[in-house]
Amino acid sequence: MRSTNTKILLIVIPIAIIGIVLSIPVQNNLDTPASKLHGPWSDIHGVGMFLSGNDDTLYLATHQGLFEKTDSGWLHVGNDNADLMGFSMNYDTQTMYSSGHPKSGGNLGFRISNDHGTSWSTVSKVKNTPVDFHAMSASQAQNGLIYGSPGGGSELFVTSDDGTSWSSLNIPNKIISLATDPLNSSQNPTIHQK
Repeated sequence: MRSTNTKILLIVIPIAIIGIVLSIPVQNNLDTPASKLHGPWSDIHGVGMFLSGNDDTLYLATHQGLFEKTDSGWLHVGNDNADLMGFSMNYDTQTMYSSGHPKSGGNLGFRISNDHGTSWSTVSKVKNTPVDFHAMSASQAQNGLIYGSPGGGSELFVTSDDGTSWSSLNIPNKIISLATDPLNSSQNPTIHQK
């Protein structure tokens, strides 16, 4: 059984990373070299790191696709330039999940990458027409368990098979963000609401 300190670290580390990234000014980051988070993107929608093994790469999901932090700066990952509105990672399986919309319009549905974002495969549309998750959280306690909420936050979906099939859950109010308990897969996600 994991110690209380380990549980706290598994919850605090991702929250701290998100807090640091979001506290750094990103406005006008294309034109302002003084920006501490300079890169070729206009918005950051998700942040993640694989917290196991030797990979300590920081990933950013943006309007212009996925970026990784390298020694020489920020590097665009793969050839996908889709607006990654929803983004989450499973540290145990080294899997990335995304949703959003391509530059050509429409929605992406739910996608998966098993090569650190170099390529993406659509797993499902989730509904009759593809969704555009704006909030997404993958469980670290149960592989394949993922929650997603489309733009507008008026719906919540859950899958336990890496996105192949989805169920709708009732929610009391509009969702802004989601967070799963990294140690307890039976607990519903923490929902931040409007």
